[in-house]
Amino acid sequence: MVYKTYIVLLSLFLLFFSCKKENPSTIGRNAISGADSTLIWVKNARNTDLPLKERKEFAQIAYENAKGEFNDSLRLNYYSELSISYLLLEDSLNFRKVNSRSRLLAEDLRDSTTLASLYWDLAYFFDTNFVKDSAYYEYNKAEKIYSDLKENYSNGRVLYNMARILKDIKDYSGAEINIIKAIELFSPLENNEQLFLCYNLLGTVAKELKEYEQSREYFTKSGEYLNKVQSKELKEKQQSTLNNNIGNSYKDQGDYLNAIPYFKNVVNTDSLRFKSPKTYSIALNNLAYSQFKTGETKISGDLLKEALEINMKENNFPEIANGHYHLAEYYLGKNDTAQAISNAREALNIAQNNNDNSLTLQILKMYPSLDPENAPAYLNEYLILNDSLQEEERKIRNKFARIRFETDEFIAENQLLARQRQLWITIAFGLFSLAILVIVIIFQRVKNQKLRFQQGQQEANQEIFNLMLAQNQKMEEGKQSEQKRISEELHDGILGEMNGIRMVLLGLNKKIDDDAINMRGQAIEKLQKVQEEIRTISHELNDASYQNSITL
Repeated sequence: MVYKTYIVLLSLFLLFFSCKKENPSTIGRNAISGADSTLIWVKNARNTDLPLKERKEFAQIAYENAKGEFNDSLRLNYYSELSISYLLLEDSLNFRKVNSRSRLLAEDLRDSTTLASLYWDLAYFFDTNFVKDSAYYEYNKAEKIYSDLKENYSNGRVLYNMARILKDIKDYSGAEINIIKAIELFSPLENNEQLFLCYNLLGTVAKELKEYEQSREYFTKSGEYLNKVQSKELKEKQQSTLNNNIGNSYKDQGDYLNAIPYFKNVVNTDSLRFKSPKTYSIALNNLAYSQFKTGETKISGDLLKEALEINMKENNFPEIANGHYHLAEYYLGKNDTAQAISNAREALNIAQNNNDNSLTLQILKMYPSLDPENAPAYLNEYLILNDSLQEEERKIRNKFARIRFETDEFIAENQLLARQRQLWITIAFGLFSLAILVIVIIFQRVKNQKLRFQQGQQEANQEIFNLMLAQNQKMEEGKQSEQKRISEELHDGILGEMNGIRMVLLGLNKKIDDDAINMRGQAIEKLQKVQEEIRTISHELNDASYQNSITL
């Protein structure tokens, strides 16, 4: 409880003084806002003067604060700062978590600059943990973004790191291409430090390709840029590295006499043994080995042992293995086979544990001289390992080539998807506009068709009405014609016959003879026929009236 109280009071104290000293409006990747408590926690997490446990607690407080931030841009800024903090704290679990969240948020906000820096952080994490393929993959993604943004300085640094990884996997042509690209970016910026690093790496690549003269030309060019660097401390440190590299180019070429002065320059650098024991021991080992090769066995033996002791104190295992290998060669030259075998075994064990295949091959190549009886077995082991290493190196180079291809393909796909998305949006808008136009046209056509239908219906009704009028007129004319016919029949036929019967009956009214009786009977029969004829005409009139009523 007291411990937590101390942390809170210390944080408030730092917050108070930070508010006074710094500009609260400044928020950025390399700026700490005095008024922003989250960034103050981050700053405390990076304070190497504090205990590691406290720094991790500050980082956790900053992370909890960042999660509660509603402003996405600010939260992304906090996450990106925390990503670096956890990287410096070597907290891989929290680093991966925060880095992943940061990248997702940066993608959502389309913050390309921050996204590229997060890829860089992740690449550095893989790089320091010797996961070279993943490191190269993340560096490659960062490089593509920086290239698109025209951020030449960051782009050049990422290209340098990619070249360094390619050099490690012995993809020397790929390394040269990336270094040259980086140099082209740094030259207009006149960044002497980065140009020194690029030419120094270019010289190392040329040395590995056994182009020794060319490598020293690059190292000389590198030295010219180093002389222009302002920082005296940096210049002194890098000068030792450069001298060691030039000495190695002569040593690897077999020119030990010319190598010795460069190694001596490094060893004689003021206080180097205390400032940088690793650099000192490497140069001392190289100096002793070169002297041994020139015949100075007495001096070189003591120096080889001294270099090995320093490396063992520093736990510098690659150089420990190298030191044992040089001592084995030294004792072999003095015909002390037992001691040579002992050192060779130590070198082989360390080299194999550290996956230093190049040194392993050198030791196996030396073993037949140490143990002639088992020379065929050592030679066979050497050949098998050499073949497998060449195959493995070929696979690794192919893998990195696929990474480059897949990254380029991924970026091309993203660009294609962006263009396709824009195209689909345009097509969708066009189709939507077309659909609205079609709906308007269809609606207008339906409306016009409805009007035409109503107009046609009115015309049809008018035509039907006219037809009915014409039919009624024809029926009326037929009725009148029928009435005229019946009238004529009644007038000309029935009335004529009835008049004739009436005249006959009047003439026979007073007669009672047989002829008169016969004639009366005939007259009565005619009356009956007239009656039937009248009935028939009556029926015809009734039928005509019925048909007329049905038509109406």
